Parts: sequence; C-alpha cells; structure tokens
Amino acid sequence: MGQAKWIWKRSENQANTWMCFVKDFSCDARPDRAVARIAVDSKYWLYINGRTVLFEGGLKRGQSPDSVYCDELDLHKYIVPGSNRIAILVWYFGKNGFSHVSSGRGGLYFAADVDGQEIVSDSSWRVHKNEAYICAPEGDTGPNFRLSESDIRYDASLELGEWYANAYDLSSWDPADEWDADEQRAFGKLVKREIPQFRFSGLKDFLNADRVKGRHLEEDAVVEMHLPANVQFTPYLLLDAPAGKVVTVRTENYYTNAPGEYGIKSVYITRDSTQAYESLGWLNGERALFEVPSGVTVLDLRYRETEYAADPAGSFLCDDAFLNQLWEKCYRTLHICMRDSFMDCPNRERAQWWGDVNIQMQMLLYCMDERAAKLYEKGVWEMTEWYGATGNMLTVVPSGLTHFELPFQNLAGIAGFYTYYLHTGNMELVRKVYPMSKQYVLLYQTAEDGLVVHREGSWDWPDWGEHADSAVMENAWYCLALDACAGMAEVLGLAEDAAGFKEKADRVRRAMRKTVTPDSAFYIRTDSGLPDDRGNALAVLARFNEGMDSAAILKVLTETENASPYMEKYVLDALCEMGRVDLAVARMKKRYGPMVEDSYSTLWELWNKESSLNHGWSGGPLITMSKYIAGISVAEPGGRRYTVAPHPCHLSHIRCTVPTHFGPLSVEIDRNADESRILVVHPREISLAVDPPDGKEHEKWNITFRTM
Repeated sequence: MGQAKWIWKRSENQANTWMCFVKDFSCDARPDRAVARIAVDSKYWLYINGRTVLFEGGLKRGQSPDSVYCDELDLHKYIVPGSNRIAILVWYFGKNGFSHVSSGRGGLYFAADVDGQEIVSDSSWRVHKNEAYICAPEGDTGPNFRLSESDIRYDASLELGEWYANAYDLSSWDPADEWDADEQRAFGKLVKREIPQFRFSGLKDFLNADRVKGRHLEEDAVVEMHLPANVQFTPYLLLDAPAGKVVTVRTENYYTNAPGEYGIKSVYITRDSTQAYESLGWLNGERALFEVPSGVTVLDLRYRETEYAADPAGSFLCDDAFLNQLWEKCYRTLHICMRDSFMDCPNRERAQWWGDVNIQMQMLLYCMDERAAKLYEKGVWEMTEWYGATGNMLTVVPSGLTHFELPFQNLAGIAGFYTYYLHTGNMELVRKVYPMSKQYVLLYQTAEDGLVVHREGSWDWPDWGEHADSAVMENAWYCLALDACAGMAEVLGLAEDAAGFKEKADRVRRAMRKTVTPDSAFYIRTDSGLPDDRGNALAVLARFNEGMDSAAILKVLTETENASPYMEKYVLDALCEMGRVDLAVARMKKRYGPMVEDSYSTLWELWNKESSLNHGWSGGPLITMSKYIAGISVAEPGGRRYTVAPHPCHLSHIRCTVPTHFGPLSVEIDRNADESRILVVHPREISLAVDPPDGKEHEKWNITFRTM
C-alpha cells in the first residue's frame, strides 16, 4: 500500500472546505475481503455505489503533533462484480481548537486491498470542491475560538446533486492533486483508530413532529422541535420554498453565556421548489430551534441521533426516586460528553480537560461497557505522546499547545491513572504513564516546613467558586499523586522509586497535621478566613486526618458549600470514606436538588443554569451511589477481588450492577422487619468480601452468593 498519496485540490485549501472525491474501479467477482485504511484532515462521509457506508468517519487530530488517526474498514459487502464507484466527502476544518490540531492542509488518504487489487489515493481520483458549502459572510457570528468546527452554511442553489451515484457524470471534474513530499509529511504518521465508529440512527421524528408538518409560514418564526433528551444529533428538513430563503438551526445550547462566544449553528439557503437537506455537523440539545422565514412551507423536520458507541453496563435503582433520577442524569451527562474524546461539554468547547476526564473515567468504571474505557485510554495515549513530543504534561490534549498546565488537574489525573489500573489491571497503561507522572511530581519542591511550594502553572485554578484553600488542596493533590506514583512504581518493580515517593508523601502529611485549626479542621489560607470544604475533603482523601478527631472536619464538610459541581465529587467521597454516607446523601440531595427537580435531562457546569447545561464533571454522585451506597468497590488490582460493603442509609431496597473486566457484578439489598437480605451475583473469576451494614437495631442479614 506504499503508493497511496495524500490528495486534495491544491487551489482550495481555506478553512471550512468540503471536497468530493470519486474513484471508479472494476472487480471480476464480489470480493471476500476489501480492507481499507482511510485518513483525512478532518472528517469524511463514505459512499460506495451510491450507498452510504459510513456517516462521519475520522477523528480529530492527533495522538501526537505528528500523527493523524486512520480508520480501518472492511468494505467487501458493498462491492459488486463489474463497475464500482467509491465516493468520499471530506470536511476540512482548517483551524485549531481545544480538541484538534490542523495539519495546515486538507487531505484524503485511502488504501484498500480488494482481494489483492490495490486501490489507493492518487491523481487517478477525480476531485471537485462542493461549492454548496459556502463561507460565512463578513461580520457573521461564528463559533467561539475553542471549537475547531465552523458553522455549516449550505446554499442549495449550488448543490451538485447525487454526485456519489454511479451514473453521475464526472467529465468536468479535475484529477486530484497529490501533495508533494514535504506536504505529505505534514499530515504525520497514521495511527489506527482504537475506539468504535460513532453510532447513528435512522431519521427520527421529533416529539412534536405532527404540529409542524405541512405548516406554511406567513411570517418569520422560530419553530421549536423537541428531542427526547439532551442528545447529539444532525438536523434534517423537508421544505417547499422559493429560492434564497435562509433557514438557521441552533439549539438551546448555542449561547454560551459569555459575550461574543457562541456554539455551532447550521444555515441552509433554499433553492426553488421542494427540497430536502440534512446538515452533517452534529449539534446537541433537547430543543432544535429552526429559524424559518415567511413564505416557506415546512413539510417535515426530523433528526438523526448520533452517539459514542458504548452501552450502559451498570445501573442503580432504589426506593428513593430522587436518587434514581440523579443517577440517570449523571449517566446521560457522561454519555453526551463522549465523542472523538471525552469532552468537558459538547457545545461550548468539546475539549479534553484532564480534571474532567479523571471524573468521567471513574464514572464509566461503574456504568458503561469496555468500549467506553477505550476512549479514556485514547486520551491517555494522547497525553503521553504529547508529553513525549513537548516534555510537558499538558492539561488539555490535543490542543496544539506545547505548554498548558493546570497543576491541580494534572495531579488529579496522575492519581486517576492508578485508580484505572486498580479496576482494569492495565499494565500497558501504567508503563506508558509512569515516566510522565514521575517527571511531573518531581517538578514540585517542598519548603523547610515540609509543605509544597506553590506551583502556578499556566492558570492558577483550583475550582470554580469562592474561598478555596488552595494551599491545603495543593498539598493533598500532591500526596494523592505521590501515592499513585508509588503504587505504579511497585507494580513496575521499581522499589527505590516507590520508597522515595512514599517518603515525600509522609513528609507532607506530617507537615499538614501541623496546620489544623484549634478545633481540628485543616486550614492554611482562604479569603474568607474560614476552612474550605474542598480543602478538608482532599485532606481526608489524602489521609491527613489519620489519628485525629474528625468532628471539626465533618462540620466543615456538612456546613460549608464552596465546592463547584467539579469538586463536589471529592467532598462526597470524603464523607463516605469517613463512614458518613448518610451525610453524603443529605448533602447530595441539598446541592443537587435544583438540578434533579429541573426538567433538563443533564447536569450543569455550575449550581445554576448560567453556564453549560451539560458538564461531565458534575456526575460524581453516580460513583457515590454505586460505590458507597450499594457498597461495590474494587479490592485488588485487576478487579479480581471486590468488596461489597453497603450503606443503605434510609433505603429499604437497592438494585445495583457494576461492570467488571469479567462481567457484571450485581448486588440486591432488601430490608424488612424480620430479616434483611443481600444477594450478590458475580462472575466466577471474582472473589468477594461482604461486610453487611450495621443498619437497624438487631437487624439480621441473610447473605447469598451466586456465580454466573
């Protein structure tokens, strides 16, 4: 396959360009095998013999500064004896963002082995710019700078028709241009895509579809269409209209609540008569807002749902409707923040911030199948490859920056690497991240008093919200990262490294125990002059409070509410680790109450609706419910041993399932006046220790195990 070239139309290389490619070939018989490798900058849609084969292929660049992701597809069932036509539509973003690094040129790479016949991208392909996709006019409001995608504007008067069909006449199309040797190298090495292709439904009716079909507009209107939940989707319209009418599609997530910063919209300019159009760039929301001008008849509005191809493999159900609804909202929030990478939010940034990813990873371990874990591993490989290229551990990857560091998020990510190993036993990941993790924690210095010398990084950000005790948080995050490095060093057989990390952590712990207030809460400095819930929560998780009376810490964790939804996860963890799951549930109900009571299907970035309405870091309560209330936690690396130690609190009935590497592990808890029961159903490869709760006075527990 060495003859394949990166091809394009050299004269058309501006941002937001859409290019059509066609290759005709013949086969004597239907092939048994036709494996193709396809790479683009930036996205593509694949057709064979007029049939859609792949709707949105490709991944944003790149695993490293000098690489591009490559799809491998078996195309044999689409190829017929005789003449065949491969057609590919490529969307070239042409700009960097917080989740994509442009190569600086549009390009298609194609190499297929069709039963020994090589079909490769070269100048024998025909190419034509799809001029129906037009650039925005001067002064138009486009997406904010974090997004690599542009708005999609389509002028139907310029459309090519069914250019991908076998009968389409290509005589006016040009031969493709092969980029020269230096330009070929700019795309970088091919890296095989390891995550699944995205999942797409057929076209679906909106929930209120019947209200708009056949509606003729006498004046301009915003037609609001309802989706079943906050989903990723592509909008479709069927109209009868005169030429030149402009229809704009947004969602309720278009406005980011920051002046001049918007999400993505789709714009369609009509031709005369009846016409159908589907915008290929995905949006997200619960409501699709079609801005339709007067004189247009809306025959139909539909949508195609799309999502990362992973399924729920965990669940939580109990006799408290609030907790059930919160768990489901956590899951929905996680799933819609998955695409090319984990995202902080699917509308404003689509960026892989590592503090967010660390929480999302812990969530997926309790609720999704192993395909979701592939997305975390992809992010880890990206982080380590960019570290290898730049010498820096980056907080947002792949952003194209050679240095961008939020120290607290990096330290949290290092702690998360070891958490992931405990659940999965993935030694390849440990070997990959250990050099970077070691290098990063060794950047830190400690002062004479044993405390960490503050590291500002690129952005001195501990959390949203006020009154953060950043010094306590920093020392705690540092210790948690040191503990993770020590654990990784031990499994790698690096005893000297492990001992060094433990000694550093012990020194910080001894120093931190001297910072407690007279009433025994942790405090160094806040602008309120009072202890912080985030600092004290991390102090508990870093084991600063061992051997101490923790009453004052509990008071801070129950009465202080400085944490944003990002850090709230760690406050809940700390309460649970202190054995006060009941207080964690009470706090959860109070703080998440407005989100659960609100009709919106996902959880917000902040405690109010003034920012992103879907933020992956807000889903921490899912972990609280599955890990602490149902009590299912991993006990040995690789997930071969689990502990079941429920804390049912006020609940009488709990059904919880978590995914493991060996299959689902389920716990059923039923409590009544005569006898309480725990049924554990687990894969035979997993051993268990069950610790029944103290529960009600004189409560008797019947524990049953069942293997599967």
